[in-house]
Amino acid sequence: MSESGQQSKPNGANADDPRKDLDNLTTFLVADLQYFGQALRENERLGEDRFRFFSTLLTAVGAGLVALYTANAGMKDESIELIVTGALIGLILFGLLTYVRMLHRDRVSEEYKKDLDYIRCQLRTKLPLQKYDVPRPATTMGIFGILKAGYAQTVGIVFSFLVAVLLFFCLHLFIKFGVLISLGTAAWAFVYLSISTIAIAYCNKEVAKKDAREEGDERQS
Repeated sequence: MSESGQQSKPNGANADDPRKDLDNLTTFLVADLQYFGQALRENERLGEDRFRFFSTLLTAVGAGLVALYTANAGMKDESIELIVTGALIGLILFGLLTYVRMLHRDRVSEEYKKDLDYIRCQLRTKLPLQKYDVPRPATTMGIFGILKAGYAQTVGIVFSFLVAVLLFFCLHLFIKFGVLISLGTAAWAFVYLSISTIAIAYCNKEVAKKDAREEGDERQS
């Protein structure tokens, strides 16, 4: 009796081990899911903060330049022109930096989404929940998908507008071209840069999605 009783305990313990292992694995995967979900939200929040700061800076500088022109407290026109040119160059450089950071933010977000999909796949396999699937919202395709106004695209358009304004300012005031020639050149520059920045942002996100899918397939194979 005693020997059979002693043998039954290890068998019972072994029978419980798979269940405990599954619970531990599920707890670990859920913790990872929460961690990467929080990292994704933090990355998105940082992008929004950068966009808000750029918008606030643009508004403040614009208001300052308007006040400078309206006040015109005894300053020479040459001095005002140099101040405006310097402000525009500063905004353009900061806008370019913000645009590049937005592109990086989009790539990092796709990496986090890939990790989250992989963890969900592991959870569905281990529990098992192969038939469980979360419906995804319909995405805009074609030209409407390219023109979708995300943060990167919006910053790119604002950056293009600032470059066009600086170009008009330099051509008309410094090189002394006519208003129509300066305005036409600035308008073409704005259109070209806007299309370029929108296309770059779109391709950057699509390439990040493709890399994420390929890496996910390599993990699962």
